[in-house]
Formats: sequence, C-alpha cells, structure tokens
Amino acid sequence: MTSKEDWYGVTGAQISERSGDALLALYNQNQYLMLSTVFPEVKFLPWKFPRVVKGFWQNVENRNRYISWLKTEVRKLTEDELTQRDFLENHGLGLMNLYNNSPKKIIDSLKEKEKEEKDEKLKGENETMAELFRKLAERVGFDSNSNNFGVLYRLTYKDFTECGGAGLLQTRFGSSPYLFLKSALPGVAWEPWRFPRMRKELLEDPAVEKGLLNFISTSLHLKTEEDWQR
Repeated sequence: MTSKEDWYGVTGAQISERSGDALLALYNQNQYLMLSTVFPEVKFLPWKFPRVVKGFWQNVENRNRYISWLKTEVRKLTEDELTQRDFLENHGLGLMNLYNNSPKKIIDSLKEKEKEEKDEKLKGENETMAELFRKLAERVGFDSNSNNFGVLYRLTYKDFTECGGAGLLQTRFGSSPYLFLKSALPGVAWEPWRFPRMRKELLEDPAVEKGLLNFISTSLHLKTEEDWQR
C-alpha cells in the first residue's frame, strides 16, 4: 500500500486470509471502526469501504453526513440537484437500493426526520413552557378563574430566571416576557408597553405602535388631533 486510502479497496475476506480474523472480530467486522481506531489521524469515510455495517444507511445522521460529502464531491449546491448517477458513481449504491433508486426519496427521508425532530423539540419546549407559566402565575398571584391578567404585567426577566425559565425566554422569545405571554395565552390582547420594560424592536410592528399611541391618547384624555399639539 502506498497510502492509508488504499485500505478502501481491501475486503474483510482479504484481511481474514492474512491472519486478521481476530482483529476484525475485535471490531465486530467493522473495517471503518477498526481502521479509524488504529489510524486516528486519518479521516476515513465509512461509505468508501467495500461494505458498510448493517443498519448504516438507516441512521439519519449517516445519511446526512454522506449527502453533505456527496454535494461537495460532485459540486452541487443543494441536495435536490443530486442525481442517480451522482449516488451510483460515489459509493451510494446501498443507499439507493434502500430507497428504490430514488434520490428524491432519500432527500425526503432527511426532511421528514428533520421535521420530526423539530416537532419533538417544540413539543418538549411547549411542555416546559406550560410548567414555567404555572410557576410564574403562582409567583404573581394570577388566577385563571378570575382572569386577572393585569398581574402578569408585573413579570420581569428576574422572575423568569428565578423560576428556571431564563434560557427558554432568551432562545425562543428574545428575552421578552410580552412575547412569552403572547404565545402562552394567545387569546389575550396583550399591551407590551404595560410591562416594566419594552423592547424597542416591538415598535417595528405597526399594530404595537398604534396601540401605544392610543394608550397615550387615552391616558392624557386627548379627544381630537389638535390636542396632540398642546
């Protein structure tokens, strides 16, 4: 062999014939795992070996890794541009067989899995959000039976932190209690200016901007447009 990459052309049978049975057995007949362990400095690609281990292509992470590599290999910008020929000429025969020789089915399988993972993550976040709202409501004395929504305007970032919800508030709601409550109780006409602090980005929403001006107008008892000029 002139380089480590020559190992891609070696079969398990060839290794066994040269007293390599015990070594293969140590790695459950997985040439990729064996060589990656013995030569960690080399970044072997599992699909370039004569065979991949059983169940390899069923793993969505493996499919994603292969597709990312394949796009670079054949110089395609998106996975939707990949053709049967791209797969068949670049170690993707086993994957093609699994999806009836259809590149579209392969790509769709990745998108479906991605959607499932996003839905599962969102479900978990919603469950966390429901528990967080329960703690916050208890903290400020909100009673759903009496609909005393006004007390929820007292909520601050500190309240979320002390209830263990600072991370969720930051990542999903931009650290805005208003956006959190708007999602938790979408049927309530929340007024962001009534919170202790209002993010200025919210004023980019024309509805919020108009609502704030109406609130100011009402609180100052303005009745006509001329009253703004007093």
